Amino acid sequence: NPAYNKLHFEETTISFPELQQKIIPKNGAILSYHMGDSSILCWVITKEKREMYELPKTDSLIYSIHELSTALEKNSGNDNMLFRKNSHKLYDQLIQPLVSQLKGYSQLMIIPDDELSYIPFEMLLDENDKYLLDNFAISYNYACSLLKKEGELENRTSNSILAFAPYSDKT
Repeated sequence: NPAYNKLHFEETTISFPELQQKIIPKNGAILSYHMGDSSILCWVITKEKREMYELPKTDSLIYSIHELSTALEKNSGNDNMLFRKNSHKLYDQLIQPLVSQLKGYSQLMIIPDDELSYIPFEMLLDENDKYLLDNFAISYNYACSLLKKEGELENRTSNSILAFAPYSDKT
């Protein structure tokens, strides 16, 4: 089956130049996080540059992720302080070191790794109690290599099917 063969053996990696030229919008940046044993590597990729930063991975980071998740699940007034405290901590650890690199951009694509996937980045609070969403349009992806597929899909010109779900036979 040629379609299966293509999917199975096709090169799925994407080069930095291809990512920068074809995928990233002019006003956009990608934050691609990678969890290691003792640190978090974060690639900041824009049309013009790509830089890697090493952020500390601490036990308090993992604890803050868990506490933020718990506060959001409970959604009660008593946990607002718990949410705010952990939202600030996570912003300080994951976004604040990159703020100078993000000036002039209005779109962020976040590619989280491991425990970072549990963080709603748009809800992180900066030092002025502003949500990250107040400054950026935020989207998520699983990997840069998947962006190559998205770019290929956008180049298609034939859209012959429109489907909706759920549907019913009853009128």
